[in-house]
Amino acid sequence: MIGAWSLSGALLDRERDLRPLLAHGADPKISTARLWLSSENLAHDGDRVAAFVGFATGGLKGLLAGETPEGGFVAVRGEGEGSLTLLRGPSGGERLYVAQQGEVAYFASSVRPLLALVGQRLNTAVLDEALLTGQTMLGGDTLHEGISEVLAGHHLVLSDRVGDQVFTQPEILRSPVGSVESLARAFRDRLTEAVVLAAGPERPVAIALSGGIDSSAVAAAAVDAFGAENVVAYTYEFEDPTHGTELHYARQVAIRLGIKNHHVFQLTAKDYLAAIPEMIWRSESVVHWPKAFMLLVARHLRSRGHDRYLTGFGIGSHTAWLRDLAGLLHHAPASAVLAHWKPLAFRSARPSLTRLADRISQLHPGLEQPHPRLYYVVLRILEHAGRIKDLPSFFPAAMAPFLERRRPFEALEPSLEGLPLVDQLLRVTFGHMVSCVDVTRSERASRELGVLRLAPAHFASVIPYAYQPVEPAPRLWTQDRALRPGKLLLRHAFADALPDGVLYRIKNWDDAVASPSWLTAARRKMLSTLPGFPRDAERYGPGYADAIRYWEPRSTLASGLSLRLWERMFVELPVTSEPPTWSTLHPTRAPSPLVPT
Repeated sequence: MIGAWSLSGALLDRERDLRPLLAHGADPKISTARLWLSSENLAHDGDRVAAFVGFATGGLKGLLAGETPEGGFVAVRGEGEGSLTLLRGPSGGERLYVAQQGEVAYFASSVRPLLALVGQRLNTAVLDEALLTGQTMLGGDTLHEGISEVLAGHHLVLSDRVGDQVFTQPEILRSPVGSVESLARAFRDRLTEAVVLAAGPERPVAIALSGGIDSSAVAAAAVDAFGAENVVAYTYEFEDPTHGTELHYARQVAIRLGIKNHHVFQLTAKDYLAAIPEMIWRSESVVHWPKAFMLLVARHLRSRGHDRYLTGFGIGSHTAWLRDLAGLLHHAPASAVLAHWKPLAFRSARPSLTRLADRISQLHPGLEQPHPRLYYVVLRILEHAGRIKDLPSFFPAAMAPFLERRRPFEALEPSLEGLPLVDQLLRVTFGHMVSCVDVTRSERASRELGVLRLAPAHFASVIPYAYQPVEPAPRLWTQDRALRPGKLLLRHAFADALPDGVLYRIKNWDDAVASPSWLTAARRKMLSTLPGFPRDAERYGPGYADAIRYWEPRSTLASGLSLRLWERMFVELPVTSEPPTWSTLHPTRAPSPLVPT
């Protein structure tokens, strides 16, 4: 989806305003005095227009009627020449970018056509956030200078200006209220309804079945809706002797549900490594590279004749911890609550201190060490709220260059002013896709290969049950309170359908992702492709090379190295219509300076 909107209301000029988009290969589908729009899914009814990319329930008819669809999508909707609304679904897996040049606002579901308009320049204002976390964490700015992004679950309006971001459905961040038994029934009903919406007309319905409780629940809901004979389960394994397996759990589930069509296939290290550049290119993200195996999964299911498959993604989040932290800070000073964060976050704690921190977290769940993906953004929110005074003190001195040019919070998140701390924590982390266990939501990359990867639990009607802790909350120090949101309800909702060994198993997340040996091989491949790393980081500013040397082995996803590979792909090399390979990414010249040193 590519479009242009005249902010002044003047007629769009084909040679001046639209030529870059037309040169990118987009065919004009709708052209009015103020709007030019191209999309595969597009409708024009009188003075109303609607278009979407991805999967949106209700389709174009619902969008034209003003409905907010379910699914993984980005969309535009307009009525008359007064305004145009850009929407991004709450799953966030589809992307929606905006760039303004003069009196024209351009928007697209891929960043590539917009780079042809504004140029390929690294946005150094958000560089530090990306080095610390792998992505931007505040506001709608992207790593591309001159290009912003509509946040997950948000919309903005184009009229005579580019409007502010607005959270579309704030009710999805509210906890469901009621007894566990009644909420579990509602969860199962809502999840089954979402499975029906996502499945489409083709049979059998394909389910990615890992053997975890989440994917097993989606499989059970599909059997409830369509019957076991109309469900086919796929389980992938990593061809790696060092990697754990969940296959025996998946087989238990398939037998229990009566799914006779259960196919197991293997992913090889060679294919995984080869897919990493393509995954970064298709997802247009720094943090997606460890999930390159999702491209292999999509291709396999496509070869089996499927145009979509359903996953258990979207159940479980960090929102209970965020609520507990906000509640604890309401009664206790931040200095006491956060004292153990720094030594644990940077792996410098003595074993005795680590044991002490474990005991402290048992006193109250809000004292638990934050997930590494949340560390920086939560500190920024607490800094803005006046709960901490010296944010750099929460980081080692070696990382000081990353913290010297922090962007002003109030200018980046104006819609949060006046909201309670808990709402600020929930909205920022949700909009930037870090409040969920899985932050890589790769719907877009799979769709580009012809296969929709759909997460029914991340439909807006299901999110409160799958994503939010229940109210009243279970008592402190109980097993139910220790479960991530959604898991307690799942156990009750599907107790009659799934084996106890699956309902009560302790998930080993290492079994669901690439092994440490594969990730190490990937980093080596990146290093061989980027021989100047990290010395060339000095062009970011004084001290950056040393700061990256310190942080790189401690970062969750090799954020400095993967950012450098992303930069090679999207800033230094020309934009192409084909994904790059390791050989095409190999440098032929040194990068030019970015920041005076």
